Amino acid sequence: MLNRTDVRRECHKITFSRGEELQQKGAVRRLAWEKKKEDGFDVVQMDATVSGSGENLYEVKVKVDEDYREILEYECECPAFYSYSGLCKHCVAVLLDYLEKREETRKRGKTLADYGIPTGSSVSGSRGTASSSGSLPAARPDSRSTSFGFDRLLERYVQRDRVNLMQRQILGSVRLEPSFSFYGESLKVTFRIGNRRLYVLKNLGDFVNAVAGSEWASYGKELAFYHHPEAFAPQYRPLVNFLTFTLLKGSSYMGNYLSSVYKKELVVSAELADGFLESVRTIPLREEGTEREWRMEDGEPERLLEIASEGSGALVRLKKLPMLTGRQGIYFFDAGRIFRVDRERGEEIREFLLYMERYGKSGLYIAASELPAFVQDMLPVLSDHFQVKMKNFDPRRWLPPQAEFSLYLDAPQRDLITCSLFSVYGEERYNLFEDTTISGQRDTWRETEFSGQAASFFTAFDPQRHQMVLSGGGNLRLPA
Repeated sequence: MLNRTDVRRECHKITFSRGEELQQKGAVRRLAWEKKKEDGFDVVQMDATVSGSGENLYEVKVKVDEDYREILEYECECPAFYSYSGLCKHCVAVLLDYLEKREETRKRGKTLADYGIPTGSSVSGSRGTASSSGSLPAARPDSRSTSFGFDRLLERYVQRDRVNLMQRQILGSVRLEPSFSFYGESLKVTFRIGNRRLYVLKNLGDFVNAVAGSEWASYGKELAFYHHPEAFAPQYRPLVNFLTFTLLKGSSYMGNYLSSVYKKELVVSAELADGFLESVRTIPLREEGTEREWRMEDGEPERLLEIASEGSGALVRLKKLPMLTGRQGIYFFDAGRIFRVDRERGEEIREFLLYMERYGKSGLYIAASELPAFVQDMLPVLSDHFQVKMKNFDPRRWLPPQAEFSLYLDAPQRDLITCSLFSVYGEERYNLFEDTTISGQRDTWRETEFSGQAASFFTAFDPQRHQMVLSGGGNLRLPA
């Protein structure tokens, strides 16, 4: 039956508080209601007069469906009703006054029959029952009681069977269809629920709480059911399980907290990306505002990386694809397909992609001084992930020349040996133990490898002379 929570959902919390104050002050001067049939459904039509600001009196009309806890129509003469969406405070006051008066007149104790569902005693063929005329032998008396807490666990199983039997028409048919939009480096996801007709899921917190407690919830005239997992179509259960586990964080019930934090939308960022996208692998994932359906695939999308000669340098262009980074994978969205790349492999190019997204939308220009390092160190990695197309650009031109190395040892004093190491390119030479920015066409890979090997034979570094030092009677053993 309709309750205060249903009223609160249809308005802003401030509006609800003001309507509550009006009702408590007795501002509802007149309230009458009648139950009637409308399109085969039972509805309640309310007519009321409510005191407003000053001496204003406003006529209010509200129509509700008690069985499905749905506020169907409402109207008020006040200016706020025509200026803002949702219930105004006068409509709230009328609904709260109706709920209070209804409670005074109706019988206490709501049963399943209030929803038109037969109770357990009237269901035939349920498990665990036997005829009184049966010939089962009488059980021997036992003074022991059932282990603590097991009765509650057993009740959940019994209730599950009863509920599934009572809602056989809907069992295994409810769909939970997600739709998404790109939201920065995240996704913003909304949901629709139903079997024949789909309803917008207005509050994820309420939905998760209903699933966790196998509770009865209504979304409209054509959809009201106990939220047992078996009610959902099998392909949608992974998504239901993901939402329940993720939002509850392992707790069995979080009540009003979820309802207030998780409303209509779920933001899927790095923490939720892997679990969410895996849960929708077997169902359509629609993009908001389009009819396009997206499906999951493993592997990398085919992307063209174009490198063209421009001036004395090169211009790099890359086809833009939306990207979502998870804890275990990186996801690329391309023409209705969501490609999943393992995080370890995708991490090689993730920073490059983020840079291109932020700064290289019209192309990335690389000056001639940076091209040797780009061709030697970065292009091989990019070629492993993209289809590289060269346009009047020959990378061989920018490969560094073969380096030669000169190593100088000196013993300026007893028990002290120093080492200087240089890379030589024709007439140019560079001290490899000097912390300077690498410039020009140099074989940085071989320089790094050779300097590392040489430094491993020494015990200290002299930053003033840019030399490696072996001291304290250590033994210097150079490779043959």
